[in-house]
Amino acid sequence: LGSYPASERRTEIRLFKGHVLRSQGRCQEALTEYDAVLGKPAGGAWADDALFFAALCQSKLGDSVSARQKLTSYLQRFPSGKHRAKVQSALMAREAR
Repeated sequence: LGSYPASERRTEIRLFKGHVLRSQGRCQEALTEYDAVLGKPAGGAWADDALFFAALCQSKLGDSVSARQKLTSYLQRFPSGKHRAKVQSALMAREAR
């Protein structure tokens, strides 16, 4: 990212970096990467994953309000998204609490 700041693959690399950080249990750092993907107009192709995994990180960090907002936003932005079923299940589980 530092060596090629104008790379057309920058958004994809940030998403991948977020996944690596999340898999290492570094959710706060992963959120920075996911939020960067979501903040880019070119993030469209990657925003589906970024928003879903950002919600997971928010939940792991104990921020249930932000996690719920992201899950709800996911369904609005990606009504046929690849994580739709998991998002719906997570929201239903939260409502049951």
